[in-house]
Amino acid sequence: MTGRSPAAAVTAGGPLRDYDDIFVPVLFHPWACLLVGALTPEPASAALDVGTGPGTVARVLAACVGPAGRVVAVDSNADMLALAENKPAVAGAPISYLEGDAGALQVPDDEFDVVTCQQILQFVTDLPAALAKIRVSVKHGGRLGALTWCALDRNPLFRVLFDTVRDQFGSEAAEAFAKPWSLSAPETARAVAAAGFTDVLARRHTLPAVFPGGPDQVCRFFGFTSVGGDLSDLDETSRHAFYKLARKRLAPMTAGDGTLYTTTTAALIVARA
Repeated sequence: MTGRSPAAAVTAGGPLRDYDDIFVPVLFHPWACLLVGALTPEPASAALDVGTGPGTVARVLAACVGPAGRVVAVDSNADMLALAENKPAVAGAPISYLEGDAGALQVPDDEFDVVTCQQILQFVTDLPAALAKIRVSVKHGGRLGALTWCALDRNPLFRVLFDTVRDQFGSEAAEAFAKPWSLSAPETARAVAAAGFTDVLARRHTLPAVFPGGPDQVCRFFGFTSVGGDLSDLDETSRHAFYKLARKRLAPMTAGDGTLYTTTTAALIVARA
């Protein structure tokens, strides 16, 4: 366990709270269900979730493997882990939250039946080394499941946000903002195979995303991205102009009642150890 008091999560508000309250239920929880469903972990399995954030995939895993199973969830962001630890327990396996980097996992070898990585591999500095460590943590015959966003051209919502960042802050800031959409499915599949996994399969999936709060709600996404600090540094007039442009570009996705309807597309990579 991390050893932090769960009360620490109460103070982790702002962008992280927006992430957990808005974007987890609309975006990340549905993808977590697809990811875990593709792996079909057996009851009483041991599961590892790498880059767990506020525990989104870990909680789905815990429900699947049941009380006789166990889940270890790792993330480098202490505030995200505090949010995860502060949530009500899942009716299923206990979850142990560990603070650590996906690129330097400190977990035992030959320990897990299932390993999941949701939207984290894009951010790993040394992907081959990280996947090699993940590989040795999986029991023989165990399974890996990873999700990575497809390119911006396949994600209209994120494309609008990217274009707005580029127009306001320039190409360098836009490149940093685009990191989540920078790792292609073929690249991921090749790296997984090179790490020693077999039966590597990559498939593209598209899921609906509905934001009841419309463009205003979507714009809160910027707060926990690489441009969050840049936006805070803008004067009020410039910041207002930035959000006005984003809302204008999101208008075609928005229904008459203000609800925003879109889709997101990601690659699901599954493999066997």
